[in-house]
Amino acid sequence: MQKNERQYEHDPQKLARAGTSAFLRLAVALYLFYLAYQIIRGVTDGSSSMSPVIAWIAALFFLAAALAFCLYTWKRYRADTAAARLPAEEKREGTETEA
Repeated sequence: MQKNERQYEHDPQKLARAGTSAFLRLAVALYLFYLAYQIIRGVTDGSSSMSPVIAWIAALFFLAAALAFCLYTWKRYRADTAAARLPAEEKREGTETEA
C-alpha cells in the first residue's frame, strides 16, 4: 500500500447501489455509441436515405452525448462511493462491539 492510499470501510447497500447505477448508465452510453455507429454505417454503405451531412451531424451528436454520459457516470460513481464511506465513529463503534 502506498503512503497516501487508505483503506475505507463502506456501507454495502450504498456501494452496491453505486455500482448498479454506474452499470446502467454505462449501458445507456454504450447504446448511444451504438446509435452513432449505426447512423455512420448506414451513410457509408448507402443503405440510409438520410442526407449525409445531417447523418454525420446526428452521429457526432450521439458520440458527444455518449462521451458526456461516460464522464458523468465516472464522476457520479466516485461521488457515490465517497458518500458510501462510513464515518470514523461508526468504524470505532463496530470494532468495539466485535471485541
